[in-house]
Amino acid sequence: MENKSPKNWVETKLDEVVLSKKGKKPKILNEVEFEGSVPYLDIKAFEKNEIRRYADVESSNLIIESEIGIVWDGARSGWVSKGKKGAVGSTIAIVKPINIDSDFLYRFLQSKFDYLNTNTRGTGIPHVDPKVLWNIDFPLPPLAEQQRIVAKLDDLFGHLDTLKTRLKSIPQILKNFRQAVLTQAVTGKLTEAWRVGKELDSYLKIIIKNRKEYYIKRIESAKINGDRKPKKLDETDFEFYNYESNVKMPKGWKLANLKNIADLLTDGEHATPRRTESGYYLLSARNVRDGFISLEKVDYVPEDEYLRIKKRCNPEFKDVLISCSGSVGRVSTVPKDLEFVMVRSAALVKLQSNKEISKFVELSLRSRVVQNQILTLQKSTAQANLFLGQIGKIVIPIPSKEEQTEIVKRVEHLFAKADTIEAQYQSLKTKIDSLPQAILAKAFEGELVEQLDTDGDAKELLEEILKLKAEEKKKPRKKSTKKSNIKISKKKIIKPNPEFPLYSVLLNYSKGLSEKELYKLSGLTQHLFLTQFDKELESGMIKYDVENKILVKVVSK
Repeated sequence: MENKSPKNWVETKLDEVVLSKKGKKPKILNEVEFEGSVPYLDIKAFEKNEIRRYADVESSNLIIESEIGIVWDGARSGWVSKGKKGAVGSTIAIVKPINIDSDFLYRFLQSKFDYLNTNTRGTGIPHVDPKVLWNIDFPLPPLAEQQRIVAKLDDLFGHLDTLKTRLKSIPQILKNFRQAVLTQAVTGKLTEAWRVGKELDSYLKIIIKNRKEYYIKRIESAKINGDRKPKKLDETDFEFYNYESNVKMPKGWKLANLKNIADLLTDGEHATPRRTESGYYLLSARNVRDGFISLEKVDYVPEDEYLRIKKRCNPEFKDVLISCSGSVGRVSTVPKDLEFVMVRSAALVKLQSNKEISKFVELSLRSRVVQNQILTLQKSTAQANLFLGQIGKIVIPIPSKEEQTEIVKRVEHLFAKADTIEAQYQSLKTKIDSLPQAILAKAFEGELVEQLDTDGDAKELLEEILKLKAEEKKKPRKKSTKKSNIKISKKKIIKPNPEFPLYSVLLNYSKGLSEKELYKLSGLTQHLFLTQFDKELESGMIKYDVENKILVKVVSK
């Protein structure tokens, strides 16, 4: 059979060139560093350098900087790290190279992550399959060539990191660009030249007239159909709330509060809707994005629940949505043919009497000029909230109808250019993200650096490695007889999480609680409970078990 290895290389199995040891839980483990302790390295410590606990040396399996840690259990099985020092947890294994460059071995194992991660064993939690790992074909070059490969990889990965750092700034640059466009739009600068020579008047009078006429029609319709009388229009005086004083209004523009131009300001369902696995969309703040509705992570309600909720809050095409709890201030116009209801974390600005202004209203609300108002209007308790009264105070500019149309057209044109650049960025990012594996593949196929006769033959190196490994196996294992005299006075307890009080309550009830039981045990007022409930449900900290009608805590991954 033809030898496909590069010149002076030899192919062996990974198991032949390393020693390994599984991590374990130390006898003493504490959140506070103590005398003689070392950092405890769990998966989080390996991945994010977050040291949360400390362990005693005597009962620990220790790793040093030149050894490699490989995640053994969980979704990241097969992921490797190097340069750590401390006590290795039971979900990590230590891989020690025998007379080969440890960085070379580390890069090789990096190149095998996808293979190991997709060939695990275990039906529930995945684990690295030892048969798969130790039987990997390991290409062994001479030691000098290993070092040249490592140096070349370090150089290439350094360039890649620089490139990634530069690319990383592009989303923020595009975000700033879009915000600058919106500011120019709602201050009249975007259409300054367009206005020259035109006699234009604010559209506000027409908006108010249309709004009254539409309201009268709704009253008449309610009488005929026997429906409840529509809520009275808010015709209170204009409130000049925190509109930027340095913004000079163009001629023919006026300011208005949302309360005076909307047919109705309302929010979604306050009680917990009965959810199902399918049916009508039930949107919340997380689904309201800037300029669009996201249907990722969306809930559903059955038809009878949809019809019930819709009676009070009925979002229609060209109404405007505002996220008003948690992530406050994202704005989108309701798209055509999307049937949904909402929970109270989203607010609805009804604009059915003046549908033609809805896109301009959305852009105004997304502009920094209005977002600054929202920042001062929102109330922060356990989380940020923007209540309906505050939403009504929001001030937006009202140019003529013609200028609104021109502004929307120009903003959409500029945003489309930004979208094109963003798509190109995403494409380039995808290609760059795939480069490391391509580079690593070339490295271990002998195509990254030149093979030199002066490096010698790896066969001799392999013989030496096998000899060293055999000697290592003959060594008797050391048994520690020393008992630790370190006493830890405080046993670790699970502390309540003030940011997620409902989750903290559920920690004590493994079988879950009904919403009513959780409300009683939370000690919160009904309003605060509902607000907190939405937040924790959306964050994934707690989950609603539809079948059993109970709330269950979600274990952090």
